[in-house]
Amino acid sequence: MRKVAAHHIELPDGTVLHQEVVVIDDNGNIISHHKLQHEEPYVEWFPGTVRL
Repeated sequence: MRKVAAHHIELPDGTVLHQEVVVIDDNGNIISHHKLQHEEPYVEWFPGTVRL
């Protein structure tokens, strides 16, 4: 499992999330996402926009 956060995250369907954490399973599937409200352990932070 992997957690990724960025200022802007563009999902495969074109939806753009702002200041979100996306949880990705070992197969690359998006499991869930939630607002980044505070510093979280094990989150990879990327500047700018991330396209999944």
